[in-house]
Amino acid sequence: MLSIDFGKKKKYNSSKVSQNNSSFRKDLILVFKGIAMGAANKVPGVSGGIVAFVAGFYEELIYSFQKINLKAFTILIRRGWSPFYQYTNGRFLVLLFLGVLISYFSVSLILDYLIKNFEMQVLGVFFGMILASLYFIYFQLEKWNFKTFLFFLIGFSIGIVIMLSKPSSENDDLMFVFFCGIISVSGMTLPGLSGSFLLLLLGNYTLLLVDAVNAIYYTLTDVIWLEFEFIEDHSRMRLLQLAFIFFFRIHCRTSYVLKCFEFCLKEIQTSDTCYYHRFHRRFTGCNLALEK
Repeated sequence: MLSIDFGKKKKYNSSKVSQNNSSFRKDLILVFKGIAMGAANKVPGVSGGIVAFVAGFYEELIYSFQKINLKAFTILIRRGWSPFYQYTNGRFLVLLFLGVLISYFSVSLILDYLIKNFEMQVLGVFFGMILASLYFIYFQLEKWNFKTFLFFLIGFSIGIVIMLSKPSSENDDLMFVFFCGIISVSGMTLPGLSGSFLLLLLGNYTLLLVDAVNAIYYTLTDVIWLEFEFIEDHSRMRLLQLAFIFFFRIHCRTSYVLKCFEFCLKEIQTSDTCYYHRFHRRFTGCNLALEK
């Protein structure tokens, strides 16, 4: 009788598969958080910082951004990609901003159509999202005291002044676009301050966050299909120039805004058991190990 030896069966490591599934699920959730943050940044009156704050990753976003500095690039040159990736919390940033990019190129096309055809309805939705964000922020406050109430009044007063301001007309001057980048980055990173709404008041919301983003999308599509006729399209090239100046200025200014907000977090979150200290100890310890 013929016997066949199939050999020893390989052990099925269910715990490893479970860990992989859990890691994939967390990564996917982070991408969706990035999509939500990117969508919020495109909506006038809603801040992407609010999404990050409510979703619980705002502090990590701040400290990860701050690690993209001269020391990080020194690590990249001397020790290679892997230590640099770990030092800057690269996995978190890559997955989050993958979601932001997906959101920007998809939401931008949808908003372009809706604003042109259903302007009043779109503004109504924006107002509803503003009211909903107030609900989440209110329950994040553990207690009200005189200092909290004072800063609430200051913020409320600034908001009323901004709300009653009349929107300016569209301006594609390069220096003004440069200025728009400086102004809007504050709203895109600080909870409660909408960079998109500030751009709306400055008159350049449609130009910079709809037309310019769409121009980038169409250009990338043309490059993928090896079609370069857009080079002769002066309107497209002008929008790409404006997009470069606007987003480059946002990138340069973000670190200064985040440093200011880190100082505020250190002053506010003084409890030794709060998330700030737990994250900061873990993240700083990891970076000290890399710098040795």
